Amino acid sequence: MIIFPAIDLFEKKAVRLYKGRYDEMTVYSDNPPEIALDFKKQGASHVHIVDLEGAKYGSTPNFEVVCAIKEQSGLFCEVGGGVRSEETVEKYISAGIDRVILGTAAVEDEDFLISCVKKYGDKIAVGADVKDGFVMMDMASPVLIAKMEDIVELDRLYDIMGSEYDQSIGLNPYLISTGLPDIMMPVGSREELANLAPDMKLLSDLSAKYKVTGVHAFTLDAAEGVTCHCRNFAPLYDIDEEAATGTSNGALTYYLYLTGKIKAPARLKIVQGEAMNRPSVIMTSITEDPETGAVSIKVGGRAVILAEGEINL
Repeated sequence: MIIFPAIDLFEKKAVRLYKGRYDEMTVYSDNPPEIALDFKKQGASHVHIVDLEGAKYGSTPNFEVVCAIKEQSGLFCEVGGGVRSEETVEKYISAGIDRVILGTAAVEDEDFLISCVKKYGDKIAVGADVKDGFVMMDMASPVLIAKMEDIVELDRLYDIMGSEYDQSIGLNPYLISTGLPDIMMPVGSREELANLAPDMKLLSDLSAKYKVTGVHAFTLDAAEGVTCHCRNFAPLYDIDEEAATGTSNGALTYYLYLTGKIKAPARLKIVQGEAMNRPSVIMTSITEDPETGAVSIKVGGRAVILAEGEINL
């Protein structure tokens, strides 16, 4: 076993965040290479470096510090945080860094991942954030596209979904994207959610009209320990119903934030797929930058093996 002590960088300093929050940051040293040398004195041969500033802004503001850690300590250095292009990978490896860690970009851009692995081999690794057994992935920055407020449009949507618009629940549908746009459609109860029976042809036409993937229906009438229950319909893309939809639940998290149902930071437990007898638990989290007010959302789930076999080529 190889133990990798870690150095997190922000504004060229060694820091630690409390539960990933940038507004709760502790500075441990103004000289990160010195920290690496101390690790080496205590027997470490490897060090894990995270550019928190880079992760936040998608750049390499601490590049010189990372290089200084490598040059002064001589340790095996792997670095991650904000690595979203081959140019950045090349920049680190050309500078002598031993391994570059890809994050969300590896999931969002398969061509990028494949190209990096083909070119750099074992100098590339993919990192995953895990919380309580759930692999968490960053969503694209959330965008509120529109609010549905016209009564004719509202009645039409709910009629297509096999329900009725109920103004008394105090929530209206929003069009939101955290990578893919969907209509967030609230309903009053789990029973109403279970009874939804969309006209798939009309829903497909409606989705094309609004330029969305589909409808993500949900209710806050939830079981104990659950934030909400939901169902996802995307017949425009030949998906009548889906059992687990990461981007849609990221958008739902933002919806609940916008409507005041949750406050950042928050962690949500969402259940989807019950109507398909394939219940899935999706965990989401939302944080807010205290300086800019920018919101970040992560979505995670557990993998389940449905079948195993061999492919002979």
